[in-house]
Amino acid sequence: MDVPSTLGDWYEADGPLYARLAESMRRAVADGRLQPGTIVPAERKLADRLAIGRSTVIRAYDLLRDEGVLQSRRGSGTWVAGAEPGEGTVRHDGLQRVAPNIDEDVIDLATASLPAPAELAAALRSLGEGPMRRVLLRPGYSHAGVAELREAIAEQFSAEGLPTGPREVLVTTGAQQAIDLIVRHFTSGGDDVVMEDPSSAGALDLLREAGCVVHTGRSVASSGAAPIIEVIRRRAPQLVYLQVPFGPEGAMVRAGDMVTLAGRLPAEPIVVEESSLRDLTLGEAPPPYLAAKASGDRVLTVGSMSKVYWGGIRVGWIRGAEKLIERLARTKARADLGTPVLSQHLAVRMLRRRRTVLAARLEQIRASRDALAQELAEHLPEFEWTLSDGGLTIWVRMPRGTSEPFAEVAHRYGVLVATGESLSPSGQHSDCLRLSYAPPPEVLREGVARLAAAWNEFDDRTGLDRTKGIIA
Repeated sequence: MDVPSTLGDWYEADGPLYARLAESMRRAVADGRLQPGTIVPAERKLADRLAIGRSTVIRAYDLLRDEGVLQSRRGSGTWVAGAEPGEGTVRHDGLQRVAPNIDEDVIDLATASLPAPAELAAALRSLGEGPMRRVLLRPGYSHAGVAELREAIAEQFSAEGLPTGPREVLVTTGAQQAIDLIVRHFTSGGDDVVMEDPSSAGALDLLREAGCVVHTGRSVASSGAAPIIEVIRRRAPQLVYLQVPFGPEGAMVRAGDMVTLAGRLPAEPIVVEESSLRDLTLGEAPPPYLAAKASGDRVLTVGSMSKVYWGGIRVGWIRGAEKLIERLARTKARADLGTPVLSQHLAVRMLRRRRTVLAARLEQIRASRDALAQELAEHLPEFEWTLSDGGLTIWVRMPRGTSEPFAEVAHRYGVLVATGESLSPSGQHSDCLRLSYAPPPEVLREGVARLAAAWNEFDDRTGLDRTKGIIA
């Protein structure tokens, strides 16, 4: 639970620093971001997180206690009034926080999604030809997926070392629905779930909405298999969610770590292998699928058309044991009766063009990744980052301050970024940003220029506030 991430651009208002902090917390309580019972950080801890003086936090807390917004008790700390301490939660809404408004005139460095490739127009034109005329005479429902698409997806898995039959594939309306179906079918409120930190904002939103208790370990890509294996051993979860081979940090899981992880997975939990970014590898070949190395039949592999082809197609899939796919297909039928058939036939046509499309995509994102790296080095030299092995993002650490209020300033300068908090199940990574290099190089150059201007204002202002806070 990361209370500072709920405060937003709290120092923007007028008046003494302690009054601005108190007002921001007051608003967070009023609109539900901080719920009754939520424990707030101790004065010194919050002061350190916000880079202000402890006396500023003490005065803000005193004011809020006088107003009845906060309560304190010796041995229990300070919490939002209205419930016993520890009963509240922070509303996450991570996916909404990183998703842009389609009408906004901003440069989007938050969304890890490419524009449609040129081949999509030809695929669209071909929909009216040949066999499609017969398809249009049918009812148009397909709860498990069009047979031709399930076959194409199965063939792709098999070619990549994971033998798969069409009946082991369920077509979904994007990867997000795939994860939603799995969470709804295999978990209930109070179940323990393990995921990496950082992870997917969308998956985290679904798990929180389902009432699951989320436990975290460091990502497999950044820290190897051992940390997440230890968390799984201690927590005995109902479900494990992993982003492999790439997560937000942009590092690729090593093949040895994937094999080790597969060999150490317990038999009980459902394991979600989210592999939508797998094809976008900019270095050596990706590791084997987790499902190809794990014993048993509890691994469900999620994929999507969104990353390589286009997010607007809205076609994803789940690959798993036939008996699990049959159960999920029934859940899918209750949800929407099936993914749109026209989108599925379009996906088939795009998969037939996979080699051509993927080659162009890799060339495109390599140029954009290198352009983003060059701009960061030139305009934001104090920021720390590592060149990603693939995927669509670079993980960036700010030299000081926290990313949520900085993202607010960046938005005013016309650039969207994903914050570390929005991708963190534990509320960590408050000093990190995830920057997408999906846009072309010329857009990235302008985006980083705006980001640098926003940083200059943010750093100047927070530096002044730090000085004020020490003497407040």
